[in-house]
Amino acid sequence: MRILIVDDAEDKRRDVRCALQAEFQDQYTLELDEAVDYEEALERLRDGFYDLVVLDLFLPDAVRSPTDDVSKALIKQVVRGDRLIPPTHIIGLTAYPLKIECERPFYDEHLLALLHYDAVDSTWRTALCSRIRYLVASKRAAARFRLESYDFDLVVMTARHENEYVPVAQSLFKRKVAEEFLPWAGMVSIGEVAGPGQRPLKTALVCIGEMGMAPAAAAASEAMNLFRPRMIAMVGMCCGFNTSVSASPRKLLDVLVAREVACWEEGKYESDKQSGDGQFRNRAKTRLVDDAIRNQVEQTVEQASAHLTPRLRRVANTKQYKAVAEQFDETDIRAIPEVKFSPIVSGSSVVADDDMITEILGRHPNALGLDMEIAGLHAAVDRCLGKKPSVLAVKGVADFGRADKGANAQVMASRCATEVFLGIIGQLDIFEPNRSSVTKAS
Repeated sequence: MRILIVDDAEDKRRDVRCALQAEFQDQYTLELDEAVDYEEALERLRDGFYDLVVLDLFLPDAVRSPTDDVSKALIKQVVRGDRLIPPTHIIGLTAYPLKIECERPFYDEHLLALLHYDAVDSTWRTALCSRIRYLVASKRAAARFRLESYDFDLVVMTARHENEYVPVAQSLFKRKVAEEFLPWAGMVSIGEVAGPGQRPLKTALVCIGEMGMAPAAAAASEAMNLFRPRMIAMVGMCCGFNTSVSASPRKLLDVLVAREVACWEEGKYESDKQSGDGQFRNRAKTRLVDDAIRNQVEQTVEQASAHLTPRLRRVANTKQYKAVAEQFDETDIRAIPEVKFSPIVSGSSVVADDDMITEILGRHPNALGLDMEIAGLHAAVDRCLGKKPSVLAVKGVADFGRADKGANAQVMASRCATEVFLGIIGQLDIFEPNRSSVTKAS
């Protein structure tokens, strides 16, 4: 707990510090800072957050002797949040009992406490420590509540901006509210997504800004901590396997919904002592879609004609889809994309080589596609503190793991994935029925 003692009297600051250390040193970790005037107090409050400020009623500034106007000016600036970080609470502490009655209306107006300091009488110490115990208990309860509850319904993550975030954002929202959410530093859009029965779901769409499992895991951890979502999803594009050894060869713009995911690079290379040949031992951990949504997701994909194919048919009838289809042989792309609930593998390397695809399928023969983020997302959720969100990954096939990767196909793959994601979300019952709509981005 961080406490700032603001007082120009050294003996009074010492008494407060000693009282708090004697009372709490064996119970809480206290970080006690001091300020002797208005300017130093402002500097402290600009540089960091404090749970409590113990404030003298008569405080000097750079040009004036101690006066109550200076202390009240500091409180007013805290209330406004003007270029500083407001503390959780402020307790006024003065050695002048008559001044307490004079200033009490001001402190009551701002819901602040006011205590009488006496170097001999310890009543103020008891009252101050009692209030600190309440602040600690409240802070701990708030932390527990946040960890065990949800704020947002959905966080949708994308890796790349132009080919994933932009097309996903164009199709995802029923209503967009804002394009910032402090302290999230990256690209973000806040709005509503149509859930079951067209119920609005409070949603954040974020862009990681780079590919790879490590960035995905780091961004997912940050997003779960900030947004506390009921579900976190990865939507965008992937590589599809269409070789003869694939369990079910994919075509461009087909959509894969991850039933399970593993990292194809996890394992150990060992050499045979006699022949000297190297051999890869697959030790990848398989992560499954959680039980809360697994059955409903599988049923929705199995019954794609009811909820998913109509969405994909509308996309397939657009000029953009037809333009992409014209760039490829008809054996590589369907008139209407197909959806599969299937294993997907992740890795941190861009794959553009047929031999590597064959090797990956040798390690994971049931996988239908490959991406660079989903395994990192699942790993982050596995280590999430508090109530864990459900995880869903939906990727459109943008290429076959060869050098000829087209930007137009990537954009359209992300759009197809978004339509499938929306179709699945509309069938899930994990979202509470009485969630209110978004009114502001905070």
